[in-house]
Amino acid sequence: MTVAPTFARFKRSEWSSAFRNVEEELTDVPLKPLRGSVPEALRGSLYRNGPGRLERDGQRLHHPFDGDGMITALHFDAEGVRCSNRFVRTSGWKAEEAAGKVLFRGVFGSQKPGGPLANAFDLRLKNIANTSVVRLGEDLLALWEAAEPHALDPQTLET
Repeated sequence: MTVAPTFARFKRSEWSSAFRNVEEELTDVPLKPLRGSVPEALRGSLYRNGPGRLERDGQRLHHPFDGDGMITALHFDAEGVRCSNRFVRTSGWKAEEAAGKVLFRGVFGSQKPGGPLANAFDLRLKNIANTSVVRLGEDLLALWEAAEPHALDPQTLET
C-alpha cells in the first residue's frame, strides 16, 4: 500500500490565516449547531486562552506565542450556547493600546521598534497572559509561565 504525504495538500497562505489578529470582542453571542443539537444535560462553561493580537500598528509579531492573550468562553445553559471573547487587560496590553504601537519585545523573537540597540538593553517583558486559563473555585485565572496570573470575571471575562 502506498500513502501520499498529506503535507503537500496544505498551502502556506491557508495555514497562516489561522494567525490573524482577532479584531472584535464578542459578548454573549448566541450560537446554533450546524447539525444536530446540544445535549440537554450539557451545562457549564468552557474557557480557552490563546494569542489574539499578532500585529499592532502594522508591525507583525515574529511568533504567535508573543501575542496578547484572549480568553474565549462558551456558556452552555437552558437557553442554548453563548460565546464571548475578551483580551486580558494586562498592564502591558493597556500601555500598548494607549500608545497604539508595540512597546515590549517578546520572548519568542518579536522586537519592539528601534532596532537592535533598543531591544538589546531593554530586558522588560510584557505579561501576555496567553498560555492557559483555569477555573479555581469562583476565580477564573489567565496564565503565562513567566508572570503572575490575572483574575477575570467568569461571566463577563473582564480583568
